[in-house]
Parts: sequence; C-alpha cells; structure tokens
Amino acid sequence: MQRYMSRAVLTLVVLLLILVPTNHAVAVPKNRGLLITPLREYVAIKAGKTSSGAITVANLTEKTITVTLSVEQFSVADYTYAYHFKPAKHDWVRLGQTAVELKSNKSQKIPYDIHVPAKAAPGGQYFTIFATTSFANNQGISSRVQAATVLYVTVNGKLRKSSIVRRASFPWISFG
Repeated sequence: MQRYMSRAVLTLVVLLLILVPTNHAVAVPKNRGLLITPLREYVAIKAGKTSSGAITVANLTEKTITVTLSVEQFSVADYTYAYHFKPAKHDWVRLGQTAVELKSNKSQKIPYDIHVPAKAAPGGQYFTIFATTSFANNQGISSRVQAATVLYVTVNGKLRKSSIVRRASFPWISFG
C-alpha cells in the first residue's frame, strides 16, 4: 500500500512539473567591449569608378577609449580556409578617419571610399577594416582588442579564361 502511495505522489509531482509553467528570469548577456558593424559588405563596382560606404564603431564599455582604424587585404588558403592578412597592396579603400575617441556607450560612423583603378582586372578583391583599441583590467593588465568588418569587392568586367598545357606524356605500355 505504501508503495502505491509513493508512486502516486511521484506521478503527481512529475505532472505538476510538466503542466505548471515556470517563469525564470534569464540573464541576457550584454555586448561589452568594442563593436563594429556591419560585419560584412558586398560591393560590385566597375574599374575606374568609386563607391562610398560607412561603418559604425561603438564603445560598449564604461570608459572612454581611443580606436585606431586600418585596412588590410586578405585571402583564403586552399581547402583549410585559413585566412592570410597582409597590408593592402592596393590603395583601393580609403578611410575617412584613422582614429576616433569614443566616450562610454557611444558610437560613430566612419565613412570610407573604394576607388578601383581604371586598369584593374575583373574579379574579387577582399579587404578587412580593423578597429583596434586597448583595455586595462582591474589589475592593470592591458589587452589589445580588435573588431573587424569584411569588404568583398567585385570588379565587374569580362573575365578572360585561358589555360596552358605545361607537359604531356603517355606511357610506353598501357593495359586495359
């Protein structure tokens, strides 16, 4: 009898847990630190033309920070998709500002221009705009922080496709 009673109580508790909604306060994490938007931009442009855009850099901390902005070119390596960043070999992307001081919880739009030379070959060029700052924690240890946005620039035009056979050989004996 006691066995049936404990089963009934257990069943009642399980039913109550399933059927009675519970309201728990869920802590939503806040964005903290350095923010840059948009995350990526796709720009199609003809050779010899200029396109303008803007990014927004935000300081989501409690202190005023100085943000430096820079442009690097990047590529992706083979099937591993490892990113390779290097200084921009083209002066295609020009920032309206290269440094900005942002007060706590403030943001600022930074304009940029993309100027493609008239003799640029059609195809893709990939650039990253980096926003960089340093933070010091309570112990005085400084950290360098970067946020980035990617510019996928496609130069419109007619692609020339070509191929070259470097070497050809045939086996002396062939089976099958």
